[in-house]
Parts: sequence; structure tokens; C-alpha cells
Amino acid sequence: MIPKIAANRSSFRPFLLVFGVLFFLLNGQLQGQIQFAEGSVFSYLKGKDAAALPGNWMFPEYNVSAWTKAPAPFWYGDGTGGTQLGDMQNTYSTLYLKGTFTATHASMLKKISAAVNFDDGFTLWINGIEALSINSPETKNAQSLAPNNHESGNWETYVLPTADLLLNEGTNTLAVQVFNTSLSSSDLHFNLRLNAVPDLPETPDTLGLTFSHTSGFYEETFLLRITHPNANLSIVYTLDGSNPQDSQTSFKGGNTVSIPVNPLSTNGRSRTPGFIVRASVQESGFKPAKPVSRSFIFLEQVKTQTSPGGSWPSSNINGQVIDNDMDPTIVNSPTYKNLMDQSLT
Repeated sequence: MIPKIAANRSSFRPFLLVFGVLFFLLNGQLQGQIQFAEGSVFSYLKGKDAAALPGNWMFPEYNVSAWTKAPAPFWYGDGTGGTQLGDMQNTYSTLYLKGTFTATHASMLKKISAAVNFDDGFTLWINGIEALSINSPETKNAQSLAPNNHESGNWETYVLPTADLLLNEGTNTLAVQVFNTSLSSSDLHFNLRLNAVPDLPETPDTLGLTFSHTSGFYEETFLLRITHPNANLSIVYTLDGSNPQDSQTSFKGGNTVSIPVNPLSTNGRSRTPGFIVRASVQESGFKPAKPVSRSFIFLEQVKTQTSPGGSWPSSNINGQVIDNDMDPTIVNSPTYKNLMDQSLT
């Protein structure tokens, strides 16, 4: 069974927003790597046009030059950006996608991380070999249906062992068939990102990082200084809550970095009143050490916060209401106004 390593995060407090993933090269050394970003372009074919599609369509040799090219996400009813399928409801239940990604030093890669935001089911092939199938029917054709309902809105991450995928050095073929639960379903959604790096030992760190400020509540912005006594190590950090060991949004500096802590900043993060810094150190030829975190919360911004947008859910998920906005009628109420700071802390 393919292990699932990330799940629904909609239960986090609104200002502690966690999303995202990434992989990078270490100081010029040869590293295996795959990067296929969300929103990438696919060639796609609608199920209503796939009656004559042969069984080998997912293999590299099958030519899809006649298919339409467009960016993910592919959706109707629930989604933004990408490619809206305005004719899908009550017409066709499946969608065929085909694209490519590049693997560098493929022989060094033992696993691929696949993050998927989907409604309702899908099967994914790499170089014609089935790599992942979630909520898919046993029989896959243009009229197939997903067996169960699954709502989009959260990225779910799966580990794909590469041993049986026959990764090529350079270009590899990615194929996906997306399934809806019924022709009359109110929505469909699919977006995907792939990442891979070789398994490297963690950087040993017995000295630890020093932060100029402690976690807590703040009224004014400030410059956070992070230092490490070993000049041969580099500090790697993130500002969006993601793990700097494998984050797609990480920053890298020397053994001293300075970070402007401002809740209004959108540099490497969504605009939220909680400013989260996760930092670790890295030695050449090693992956970063386990990170340490500091959280800085700005109460005035908490009281006026709105939905940060981006990848954060904006619609209801599995029956749970997603409401990230503070209610101004409560915040500004004569009854509660003077109690807000005490209540939030």
C-alpha cells in the first residue's frame, strides 16, 4: 500500500497556515531531482472524445499532439485558475491528461513525492506503469466512474517508490485519468505536483541555532536575526510553515541570516497575522538538520484578518465550514471589544 503522508489541514487555527513542499540542489553537488509544479501544462482529452482511445494511451510512444494543451487545475464547480471544464457536467465523467517531467540523475532517486488536490478519483502512470490509483474504478474507460465521493480543497501527499517505474534520465511521461462520481456531479477538480531528491543523511548539529527574538505576541514589526556558530554551515529557513528540509519555498543563507518579520509581507508566505519561521542548518553533501520554529503573532492583524487565499481552502471541506475571517461585529462590539486581546492570548 502506498503510504499517505499528509492530510487535511483545515483544522489548524486560521493564522497558523501550513502548506506547500520542495526540493533543491546542495551546493553544486550531483543530486537526483524531479520537480513538476502545480499548475503545470498537460495535453488533455475529454472523456466524450475518448471512445476510440487505445489501451496504450498512457505509454510514452502514444502521440497526443492532437490533444489540447492547458494548465492545471482542471475543474468545474469547485476551483479557480487553470482550465475550467464548463461542458463536463451531464456530458462526460472522465478526463485524460498527459505531460512530461525531467529527472536528473534518476538512478539516485528511490522515491517520488506526489501531492494531489482532487475530486473525485484518479489513476496516475509514469512511463506507462501504474504508479498511484486513488478512488478509481477497476475498469477504466471513457465512461468509468469513481466509486466514492472525495472533495478537493486539500493537498494529499503520497510516496511513490521508483524501483518499478523505470525512470529515464531526462524526459519521463506522466499520464493521468481523472474520474467523477457521476455525470450529474456538481464538481470535479485535479491538480498535481511531483518532487524527488535522493535520500541523504541529516546534517549533524550539536550546537543549535540562536534566535534574536522569542516566540510570542508582538505589536511592532522587527528584524529577526538567526545565527549559528559554525561558519561552514548554511541556514535554510521557511516562512510559510513548511519544513525547510524538503520545502519548495525555502530560503538559504550563510551561518547568519536576517529576516524582516512583518505580518503584511507576502515574501515566501501568505499574508497572515501569524508569522512562522522554521529554520535548520545544512552541510554540503547532507540534507538540512531537523528544524526549529518560532511563531510571532500580531494581535491587531488577528482582529482584522481575512482569508489569505492561495492554496488555503476557501470552500466547505467534507461538511466542515471554512471561515478564516474575523467577524467585525464581534471584534468591534462594545461588549467584547476590550476583551479581545485577553481572549486571544
